[in-house]
Amino acid sequence: MIPGNDEYMRVLTCYSNHHGHVKMMCLGHVLLEEHTPHGKGNHAVIITEPRSDLYDRVKALLEDLGYIGFSNFDIKYDRRDGKYKFFEINTRQGRSNFYVTGSGINIARLLVEEYILNHPLEFITPKEERLWLTVPKGVARKYVFEEENSAKLHQLLKN
Repeated sequence: MIPGNDEYMRVLTCYSNHHGHVKMMCLGHVLLEEHTPHGKGNHAVIITEPRSDLYDRVKALLEDLGYIGFSNFDIKYDRRDGKYKFFEINTRQGRSNFYVTGSGINIARLLVEEYILNHPLEFITPKEERLWLTVPKGVARKYVFEEENSAKLHQLLKN
């Protein structure tokens, strides 16, 4: 058991080209998950969060494996030791994957560039924080509790 509410969760989506080289990474800081019976555990509010320290470790893992395609990691921050704990890798895009597109990275473009146009891909990550949500703004405001996260949420909603 890793203590902490939804706000301690992270989601990391990656794309590795047909040579097994990671070409896209996007980390999302989950602020709220679904709590309905059919949606439990699905992300509902995400802010993109550039984190090169996590990117470097996951990139090395995927490239050591020679992994090809999309990958999606569920991660939780453990405040007891200040480390991120990885729960699983999904060998696909996640349900909440549109947060990547919201960050400015069009994942469909990656496939078109690589497999249809035969263009080499450059390594990309989001450059700034962006907000993605599937619940009403009022729900997000009400259930994001941590002061720093709440302030960030309010500012991004305002923008």
